[in-house]
Amino acid sequence: MRRKKAFLLLLLILSAVFPLSGCLSPIQLNRQAIVQGIGIDYQDGKYRLTFQVFSPSDAAGGSNIGASADNAKIICSEGATVSDAVQNGVRVQGKELFIGQNRVIVLGMGAAQHDLEESIAYFGTNVASRQNAHILVSATTAEEIISMKINQGILPAETLERITENARMNGLAHSVRLFELRKTLDTQHESAVLPVISVKEEAAQTASDGQAGESGGSQSIDQVSPFEIGETAVFSQNVFRGLLDKQQTRGMMWIRGEVESTSIQIQLKGNPASLHIYRADSKLIPCEGSQKPEFNLSIMCHATKEERSAAYDLYSNEEELLLALENAAEQNIRSECDAAFADGAQALVCDFLNFGNILWQKNPSLFYTLQDNWDTALSDFILNVDVTVQIDRVGVEYGSGE
Repeated sequence: MRRKKAFLLLLLILSAVFPLSGCLSPIQLNRQAIVQGIGIDYQDGKYRLTFQVFSPSDAAGGSNIGASADNAKIICSEGATVSDAVQNGVRVQGKELFIGQNRVIVLGMGAAQHDLEESIAYFGTNVASRQNAHILVSATTAEEIISMKINQGILPAETLERITENARMNGLAHSVRLFELRKTLDTQHESAVLPVISVKEEAAQTASDGQAGESGGSQSIDQVSPFEIGETAVFSQNVFRGLLDKQQTRGMMWIRGEVESTSIQIQLKGNPASLHIYRADSKLIPCEGSQKPEFNLSIMCHATKEERSAAYDLYSNEEELLLALENAAEQNIRSECDAAFADGAQALVCDFLNFGNILWQKNPSLFYTLQDNWDTALSDFILNVDVTVQIDRVGVEYGSGE
């Protein structure tokens, strides 16, 4: 009897394996081009896609996968739609484009200004697409960013991914993934924001200097990365509204509670100084009983002194210096928040500061009253900012050890 039950149980388990076969037709690995980065440009009524494909160098005999090797190739294709351009990409190189390992999608400024949702729709709905790929906007064209050689890491797309993450961790830029962007675009009252990546001005000069050095017998060390992320592109109702500068971008991150750590540049009696914020907590709470949307923003920062400044000698004691540093940092953060709110959200008529989501949670009746005219209601919003900076790390201290 026990053997019969065991046999039936084994048969049941084995029968469950058959429907677990893949739902897609198998494609051999040597027939796939493994995409690591995708650039989307729109110009003259058609899309131009740039694919950065993983292709290990075989310069030293066999595959040489390392930071010093050229492990990526570029495939470009055009089409009336993004789907058409992807299919044309298969024709030009003879392999199936596999986007399940894609790390980053870069939108050219032309594609971003044309139709944001249309530009990303194919990769958002494709069953093989990686939904947590980072989304960036190029200040010029996506092809320029995807095709640029980066002297760091195994793949340029991997370095682009790390640049984006490092900018977010240091409070310099907002980070957005594909599934997050799709969710925001489906929300009527919420505006989408995307970090803008650009080529450093000195990068082109460095490249030309390097070419001149080769002809003249001298060489310069290559830059690790020619990119920087600073500005932020703002979209509302799928329409490009404008750009936030670096100050407004960090102000947005303060309000949204996204700053984990960052460095603050301040002025003390006309002299430059800096503080490092190693922990920050932000709370945005709507005021109760208010007839119009009013929010209280509370920011608590823990900081440490960074390098010594000439301004330090202008204060008679350490306590007076620390108080001046804290007050200057608080004023700096308040200015960034005010810039993001007044010169950003209200000027662009876009809610990218999470006001709608928070009000919907805390005061749904007021939210539903304003929902149909949410963007225009932003002009009546009030934001009260309270910032506290506490310097509790002042560097290495030397004592008697007693």
